Order: sequence, then C-alpha cells, then structure tokens
Amino acid sequence: VANTAVASVRANLARALAERQAAQAVLGYTTIRSTINGIVMQKYVNVGDTVMPGQMLAKLYDPQTLQLDAVVRESLASAPHLGQKMSVQLEGLHAIVQARIRQIVPRVNAQSRSFIVKAAATFPAGVWPGMYGNLIIPTGSHKVLVIPEAAIEHIGQLDLVTVVRHGRLRRYTVQLGRHIGPMREILSGLTAGQRVVVPSAGSQISNLKSQINNPAAAGEIGK
Repeated sequence: VANTAVASVRANLARALAERQAAQAVLGYTTIRSTINGIVMQKYVNVGDTVMPGQMLAKLYDPQTLQLDAVVRESLASAPHLGQKMSVQLEGLHAIVQARIRQIVPRVNAQSRSFIVKAAATFPAGVWPGMYGNLIIPTGSHKVLVIPEAAIEHIGQLDLVTVVRHGRLRRYTVQLGRHIGPMREILSGLTAGQRVVVPSAGSQISNLKSQINNPAAAGEIGK
C-alpha cells in the first residue's frame, strides 16, 4: 500500500509539473512586445480580454519616422526629385523644417490631377500624425515684405503694426500673408524700409525683404 501511495504521489507531482510548464509557456504569450519603439496612438483591447491571432491590439507610431505626404499638382511633376532637400512649413507650430524627398508615387489622381510626394524629416516635438503641413517646392522665387510676428497686434478683426515715423509712433492697418518661420508676410499697409516696433523686445527694427520659394503643395503628416 505504501508503494502504491508513493507512486500515486509521484504521478500527481509529475502531472502538476507538466501543467506548470505548460502554463509558463502560455504565460509567455501574455506579454506582447512591439517590434518598434514608438508611442501608442490607439488601443483596441483591455486587460483580461481574449484575443485571436491576427487581431489588431493597438496602433503605434514612431516619432522618428514621421513623413509628410504632400499632394502635388501634376503641372509640377518635373519639379521634385528623389533625395532632393525641401522645406516643410508646419502651420500649427509656425515652424519650418528641412525634409528630403523619400518617394514620388508615379500615379496621378484623375479627379484632382495631382500625385503624392513623400518627404521625410526630423520633426520637432509636438508634431503628430494627421497634422497639416506645406511642402515648399522651389518653382521660382520672388521678393516679399516680412516683419516679425511679434510686431503685429490683433484688435478685433484688425491687424495693426506700430511704425516709427519722423520720431513718432503711428499705427497702420496691414493685410497679412503667409507665416515664414518667426516672420509674417505683409501684403499691404507697409513699405520696405519702414521701422516697426516689436513690443516684446521694446526696440525698433528694420523691415526686411526676403526671398522665398513658392509653396506649391500641401499635405498630411503620417508614419
């Protein structure tokens, strides 16, 4: 009887060890690791949910691999080239970054008469997938009048700039154009050479003339 009891205990122990080993093997599948370093954009499951092979669990993106997908009109098909450096204007951040053309999709949309150009860049913090940006394609240049953004005062629907004239301060209503980095294009209301006041700096500066490339494409930032 003693030998039978010992054999039974040994059998139960062996079975328990086998079950433990099987449980440990399954436990390894409960930890899911991403193949990339990134940030979770969206989560589709919660703790305790049962998942199936092939089921989407989460959506991630790598901030280091963001790119701008620009929609370019077909008349500019000969302008961009693979590897070419171009500027990307981020309207939401009022910033301009340098990008390199990674891919030119050789297909024109029949309705919009446009094609896709993908540009890779090292985007600053605060740039997320889906944000809007402009790919500045050099098709020529022209001179524009720009002043620091800080020199512009917004009162209601009016955009005003304080100008030093004959030793006095005078306010002028201006019509604003594009953001160019920390500067703002002036379409009307000022002339080159006038001195404007920047309240934050408390100093007077000279108006500037700057050459910029015509922005010819707009796009969406994605991974």
